Amino acid sequence: MITYIWLLLLSVFFFDLIGGPHECGVKSLPQNITCSHDQVITQKVTLCGKPQPAVTWKIGDKEINGTVDKTETDKHQYTYTLKTKLMSDMCGRELSYVANGYHRKRTASSMILMKDLGIKNVFQRSNQSESFISWGVKDYGLCDVEVQFSFSRTNITTKLVSASNKTFSYRGPRAAEVQTRYRTFVYVNLSSGERIRISQSGWKNVTYIKEKTTTTQKPTPTTTTKNRWGDIDNEDSDDEGEVSMFLLVGDIIGFVLLFILLGILWKLGKVVQRHHHKRKGFFT
Repeated sequence: MITYIWLLLLSVFFFDLIGGPHECGVKSLPQNITCSHDQVITQKVTLCGKPQPAVTWKIGDKEINGTVDKTETDKHQYTYTLKTKLMSDMCGRELSYVANGYHRKRTASSMILMKDLGIKNVFQRSNQSESFISWGVKDYGLCDVEVQFSFSRTNITTKLVSASNKTFSYRGPRAAEVQTRYRTFVYVNLSSGERIRISQSGWKNVTYIKEKTTTTQKPTPTTTTKNRWGDIDNEDSDDEGEVSMFLLVGDIIGFVLLFILLGILWKLGKVVQRHHHKRKGFFT
């Protein structure tokens, strides 16, 4: 009887000295954390143990710093908190903690699911027979995003297209007049190989970009005015009019000088002829 009591006291004393870690108080992490990308989340877990467990937080293989918010030393109870911003590349990865105690390790994890992952900068360019759609993507981690397009005034709705394609084209009559809508679906790939849909968005319109058309202007023909002095271009009518005036005056002066010269030569001819007759009469 005495031996039993001593063993009981020793076990209570030994437990008070060392033990844990194990969860107490606040429940463990949830199975899944459903959130939006760029959202700040806060997760808490309360562990008991002596000595105080050392806790490491991780998202995937990346360690993240946490804090110890509450300590109840007499109960050997500690509350650990992780506050962090979740990015798109964390989708489908596990948020976990590992608590190391006296010859014992405790771990738990949650899967991060992002419901509003999508595509960005969705633009459409078209010609008369084909529409070209392009978009931007992010790093979606272990999740997949697929896109579905719908073309107005047609009965065509595409099958799902992987967002990683970044482009899609639609060929049909009067493609330039077709307004396009799209919606996205988010999936997570489990380690078991199973693929689960997380969410889908509503329909959105694609931004249409009108192609710039280049037109070649025909040169404006220049008109000319016909006159007795030649062609005068209307674009330089002032300068060429002055030139034509000078030419006209020059022609007139030339005619006058020619007429005077001819008159002088005619008179000289007459004088020579008279002089010749006089000399001829003198000798006879």
